[in-house]
Amino acid sequence: MDSELYVCLIFSGDNLRKLEERLSELDHRADAGLGTGTNNTRFLLHSSGFYATTASETDRINPQSDADAFGTPVPVDEIVYADVAANGKLTPQEVDIVQRLRRDYVEPEKIVRLEADGVVESFVRPPEKIAINELLDRVEELGGHYTRETLESFHLNLIHNPQKHFVILRGISGTGKSRLTKCYAYSILGLEGLDVASDRFVIVPVEPQWTDPSFLTGHEDVLAPGGYRRTAFLDSLLLANSDPLKPVFVLLDEMNRAQVEHYFANFLSAMEIEGAIRFHAADSIEVPDVPQSIPWPRNLYLVGTINDDESVLPFSSMVLDRANSQDLSDVNVRAYGKWLREREPELATTLSDELLEELATINELLSPHQLHFGNRTVRELALYVHRARSMRASIDPVDRQIDQKILPKLRGGAECTAMLNSLAGLLSARPLALRRVSLMKSDLDESDFFKYR
Repeated sequence: MDSELYVCLIFSGDNLRKLEERLSELDHRADAGLGTGTNNTRFLLHSSGFYATTASETDRINPQSDADAFGTPVPVDEIVYADVAANGKLTPQEVDIVQRLRRDYVEPEKIVRLEADGVVESFVRPPEKIAINELLDRVEELGGHYTRETLESFHLNLIHNPQKHFVILRGISGTGKSRLTKCYAYSILGLEGLDVASDRFVIVPVEPQWTDPSFLTGHEDVLAPGGYRRTAFLDSLLLANSDPLKPVFVLLDEMNRAQVEHYFANFLSAMEIEGAIRFHAADSIEVPDVPQSIPWPRNLYLVGTINDDESVLPFSSMVLDRANSQDLSDVNVRAYGKWLREREPELATTLSDELLEELATINELLSPHQLHFGNRTVRELALYVHRARSMRASIDPVDRQIDQKILPKLRGGAECTAMLNSLAGLLSARPLALRRVSLMKSDLDESDFFKYR
């Protein structure tokens, strides 16, 4: 179906009065024999403004060079646009027109998109226009627990380069990398809670078998000629391209579970030079709703999360050079625990100062060896202990959780000798965990290596 871009210019108050005065002026000019009257009025959108004129159409128009014929530009209050024929999806040419309207005629918040159902979409400020204090408050309201330094760094990493927005969040599991991304995106989008669905925030879990870009962009369906296997990533790219005034966020979760260069190199290149992203070949059968290619959308905000452990693949310099890599491995158990007590009051008694101190001290012993745990472990341990105590379990739930959730990832060599000795002293009142640490110490003495067993 052919594309038809509809643009509605709205005038009100003083600007409406100025437009009416300009039309009256054209009638007076016609009465004086200097024009043809408002029955032949043409409206002109020019880089210098919006004009009403009865001047004849020419190939090259510069209204600023003929003030008598064109008058002064009339300010526009608001612009509403839509591609009704194509169900609200803009072509690259229409995207360019909309971007020029925003640049030349109105402030960004005054140009809005008419959705396919006829509803005017609410304006969303781009991340670059959001103050850090506002972000901090909003992320806190959504249930995110991050320091100002962490959030400020993440914000700057995403917005500092106007042509590409790509951040890699790395660190141990359970530090809130995915939650940070979602809280940030929902803060920008103005959504009320993390349980609200949004097509402008998509999580794409990376799978180990990904070997080429089609796992992200989809591919032609050979069993259904003319069909196309779409993906959430493809839909996000097309959405960002079709509506350039509103941000779209994509989270590539655990993106180094597969070799990043195999499935993501094309996107890195397109992002770097603002090149085209190709979806299917030029000689392919026409695919409905999936163009052959689109330019890299400047309003796409891309975040990748990675866990630093032996189960994932390393990143090459090519990837790291094209992104900001932010480490979220620092965990403040005391601060998180106190915040969690306020956030989930049912855990307030469970997360006593004594328990938080014990967990924090354990984490401080493990941290120099990158064996420490994240906020997720603190919360899940608290839930376990809370439930065990509510059912009057006979076991020591804290001892069980230390043995089941904290100690299993411990392994190392002679460099961990002092850590194991200190840990054994700290866990003297936790017999199950102490017995496990004692086994580790024995293994280390016998073979210069230990792991959980």
